[in-house]
Amino acid sequence: MVTSGSLISGDRQRSNDNTETTYDKKQRDSISIACFLAAIPILLLWGYLKYFK
Repeated sequence: MVTSGSLISGDRQRSNDNTETTYDKKQRDSISIACFLAAIPILLLWGYLKYFK
């Protein structure tokens, strides 16, 4: 949520959307996806340890 910019106010999000380039948006989206994919194994391990141990 932090890397995707979804935790900011509407005014700031609208301002950022108007000023960022297509490259910046693609880079921000790819970083968010990479962080999400990196978190999946950790969440799976947490779930396994919480419910099966």
